[in-house]
Amino acid sequence: MQIDLKDLDEEPLKLHEQLTVPVSRLDPAIVGTPMKADIDLTARPGHPGYIVEGSIRMDGQLICGRCLGLVPWTARERFRVSLQDASAAPSEEEWRLSGDDLDVVFLESGCESIDLLDLVVEQIGLALPIRVLCREDCAGICPVCGANRNISGACQCAAEPDPRWQPLANLKLRSS
Repeated sequence: MQIDLKDLDEEPLKLHEQLTVPVSRLDPAIVGTPMKADIDLTARPGHPGYIVEGSIRMDGQLICGRCLGLVPWTARERFRVSLQDASAAPSEEEWRLSGDDLDVVFLESGCESIDLLDLVVEQIGLALPIRVLCREDCAGICPVCGANRNISGACQCAAEPDPRWQPLANLKLRSS
């Protein structure tokens, strides 16, 4: 869905939309299923450019970092983004960023619309956790057979000793 920026000059836009974001638009190493997004936003003129603010509720399943199982995930985030013309972007000499600069999106000169899906993808990406665990004591996957160790009886492999201790096992006790 496109938001026409020319219409915002006449009156603010209030929008409620439900979108499904495919895994390919997100981080497939973390996201396991398409993400449902329920978004409420208001877009209005700002000085300079436009202001888009609102809230987004995200539902989907993420991938556990140890056992690769699916983990239900829900989050609700508020956002505020300033859309400005690329001519307002800082020059290459100006590298210092303030906290306010992080919520600015520079639009190509003459851009007349923005894609709502792009905005939603960015907000989901910012809300995703860095690492996901299905539970705190997740045992992960067996490195020998690949079975999920969280499932009782799935792995029948004998526990192998840590090879770093092998030199100590080779030492013989001396009798005095």
